[in-house]
Parts: sequence; C-alpha cells; structure tokens
Amino acid sequence: MNREHKWPIAIQGLHWLMAALLIVQWASGEWDDWLGVRTHVSLGLLVLMLAVLRLVARLALKHPPATHAPTLPDRLASFVHVLFYVIMFLLPISGILWRQARGKVVSFFDWFNLPSLITPDKGLADFCHETHEILALVFLVLLGVHVAGALKRQWIDRQPILSRMWP
Repeated sequence: MNREHKWPIAIQGLHWLMAALLIVQWASGEWDDWLGVRTHVSLGLLVLMLAVLRLVARLALKHPPATHAPTLPDRLASFVHVLFYVIMFLLPISGILWRQARGKVVSFFDWFNLPSLITPDKGLADFCHETHEILALVFLVLLGVHVAGALKRQWIDRQPILSRMWP
C-alpha cells in the first residue's frame, strides 16, 4: 500500500504501543500479584502520558485520505475510536483519584510522585474504584468490537484496512 494511504508512523507506533500497554494494564489489574500495584500505577501514568501524546499526534498529523464515502460502519468505527480516547484518559484518571482518595501516593516508577489532588475520602474512593472497574470492562468490550470490525472490513468487505495501521 502506498505510504500516503497509511497512517503516519507515529500514529501507528502509538496505536500498537497503547494497545499492548492497555492489555497489560488490564491483566495486571485482574491479577494484582502479576506485576504488582506499584507497576500497575506507574504503567497507568504512562498510559495517560501516551494518551496526551497520541491525541496531539492525531490532531497534528495528516490523516490518510478516505478510500470511500463514509458509511454507517465507518461512523460506528469513528464513535468507537472516540470512546477509546475517552477511556485512555478516564481509566488512568479514575485510578489516580481512587488511589489518592485512599490516602495513597501515586508514584511514577519511584522517579516522582504526583501531588495529591484530593484528601482521603472513602466514598470517593469507592466511586473511583467502581468507575475504574467499569471503564476496564468497557475497554474490553470496545477492544472486541474494534478487532471484530477491523477483521470484518479486511476479510469480508475486502478493504485493506489493516495495512493502513501496520508499519
């Protein structure tokens, strides 16, 4: 596929890095002793930093031209992408607030600590925890929809969608 019909390499790299990181984050959240809470928190902060970078790159870099007029599946795919961006921000933010509402320090690999934004509050901690858990489940559902949609477009609709995001 011609390079002009692909996403910029920065977008591609951030796409695959974020995909891997979010899956690792989900697994480490499910199995606390796998990576440990401190690593989960640090990787969550990394997700937030990369989400900012990804949003800036998405807004600043040139998009590949559309291959056809937008259809309902295209609009649904765009909606799923918007929800992914919302989750890439809200998941780490809810995790930060959950931890701080429990009076815990939020550290990035012990290199620096985030300033505490809130005072300990059990009610807020419970709300943030529940929000964090629900967003993780929504992420999994969206991931399934995203992968299924990409595979359908690639293999059933015969649109070279995967090559647009593959380096």
